[in-house]
Amino acid sequence: MTDNLLSRIPGNYIAAALLTLPRADRAGDGAIMEPIIDVPEFGHVLITARRMKHKSGRTTRYFWTAERAAVVSE
Repeated sequence: MTDNLLSRIPGNYIAAALLTLPRADRAGDGAIMEPIIDVPEFGHVLITARRMKHKSGRTTRYFWTAERAAVVSE
């Protein structure tokens, strides 16, 4: 795997990868998932996503955020 490519991958590919993950509110605290997507410029890319929590008053929202991306060699 190579260096972190997250800033060089178009957002629509990252969003598509995050949509493949299970619902964040049903995942465990601090969960990390690693979907693999196909990006035309790089080939197969492994996205590391972490489950995050945001609290506002009595409302708590859970979501996935992409932390890093690396090319997967086959």
